[in-house]
Amino acid sequence: MHAVKRVSKRAIGRAIKRGFEIYYERTLGISSGERNLTAPASRNADATVLQPVSYVCLRRLLKYLRANTLIRGAFLDLGCGTGRVMAFMARTGFDHVSGVEIDEKLAAAARVNTRKYGCEVICGDASNYQFRGTEKVIFLFNPFGPATLREILPRVPEEAAIIFVNPSAAHLTELRNLRGREPQVFDWNPTTAIVR
Repeated sequence: MHAVKRVSKRAIGRAIKRGFEIYYERTLGISSGERNLTAPASRNADATVLQPVSYVCLRRLLKYLRANTLIRGAFLDLGCGTGRVMAFMARTGFDHVSGVEIDEKLAAAARVNTRKYGCEVICGDASNYQFRGTEKVIFLFNPFGPATLREILPRVPEEAAIIFVNPSAAHLTELRNLRGREPQVFDWNPTTAIVR
């Protein structure tokens, strides 16, 4: 009986997740669900393949951002893929939404998907990105390994909140080293670590 309930619960969860995928892709007028099977070359050779974050996760994150008055200033998505997160966040009230993507084809897709929202897409290696100092939220969804994260973190503006969805243990170690405190775990499915 318990096994049947677990299976039913998972099936319902998958159906809800799929429904949000269809709804938001249509509402935002984008196509961002594809996955890239090859990781592009990065300076540290630790770029990961594209795997879009779910809209269920983004809805939970938006609720957290609103509750903690973090929707202000600039939002930056490091490893923005096809621009899903940027298009979603551009409608929430941030002054500016931008993303960095190393893969040229994904960056081109992100530009198409976010053009009507006025987002900026920079094609390049995140380890070379020069922060502007206006970033209030920096978003990462498993975009690269700890070597690149280690290079980026010392340059992150002090007042910026870092939101890392699906971090590895090595990523969490780097986040702890940044500000000397344990990242807040916001959600468990997938795990989201927040450093402020």
